[in-house]
Amino acid sequence: MPSPLGSNRALQGLASKRPSTRNLIALVLHAILPDMTLVTTETIPGQEILAVHGIVEGNSVRMRHVGKDVAQSFKNLLSGDLAAHAEMLAAARKEAVERLTQQATALGGNAVVNVRFATTAITASVAEVFVYGTAVTVRPFGTPGVG
Repeated sequence: MPSPLGSNRALQGLASKRPSTRNLIALVLHAILPDMTLVTTETIPGQEILAVHGIVEGNSVRMRHVGKDVAQSFKNLLSGDLAAHAEMLAAARKEAVERLTQQATALGGNAVVNVRFATTAITASVAEVFVYGTAVTVRPFGTPGVG
């Protein structure tokens, strides 16, 4: 029998863990609300904005691993590739987006428009990724209902 969570591995992972309040809330919100849409534009093609809920944000501050930094320094001398740093920033971006979508969902939104990212080096080994946008409720044009 197919999972009621579909193919969303992150949600299936939540369901397989020991139930916690956070996991249960995430599962319930996913069941109630459609997947979150994130766009860098002011509108979503084919969708109408029914409600604007306000600015939402997410951030993640990460420190580079000292052992990886030493190994990466030697690799950089040979190839110039910063794979370890790119991985750290990718993980930080993912976490920041998850926090943004949680905030938008808590406000009742099913989409975030005007999404913007900023990355800041706080110190030589600490970086912050900040993402922000406007939480909205959208629906396809022509859908009967409110509005």
